[in-house]
Amino acid sequence: MEEMLSKKFNRTDKQIINAFMRLLAERSIDKINVIDICEEAMIKRATFYNHFESKEQVFYAIIDEIENDLFLSIVENEENYTLQEMLEMIAVRTVDFLIDNKERINVAINNIRNRTYETIIVESINISIRYLINKNKDRININFPIEMASRFFSGGFTALAVWWLTTDNNCTKEDLLTMVNSLLKKILA
Repeated sequence: MEEMLSKKFNRTDKQIINAFMRLLAERSIDKINVIDICEEAMIKRATFYNHFESKEQVFYAIIDEIENDLFLSIVENEENYTLQEMLEMIAVRTVDFLIDNKERINVAINNIRNRTYETIIVESINISIRYLINKNKDRININFPIEMASRFFSGGFTALAVWWLTTDNNCTKEDLLTMVNSLLKKILA
């Protein structure tokens, strides 16, 4: 969990990140250089290099920020959950986060090289599940390792959510969550 909360950005960092996001919405990372970012952020190159080593480091800061924001959206207002309640809540908050951040996530997705966007989402959900299971140990009784449970649910749910968001289907958000809840009841029965 600590790794999800480790990086805080100052005002100039955010200015650089936001400028880079605007540029990424228009063209690929390969077609952007540091000078472009500086011009968009209205800063000098020296200022850029005081905050970041490269445009790739800015890009990874964007990815880290998405992961952190997803984690925080999942664990906010934590309560005492049963395992099923916790997984249902994670499903709702993840879908809401993906919908609310679709543009930002799409910009990142279109420029990712060595990590898939599903990996980013899976890892945030995985960390969130482990965190919430550990936080609610006294209420949650699972007969298998926490890491195995968190990987199983985070991977399956992420694959389903990404499919739902990226394909042309007639499934509403409510339909998706109803199906997820039905699956959870059968799996956890």
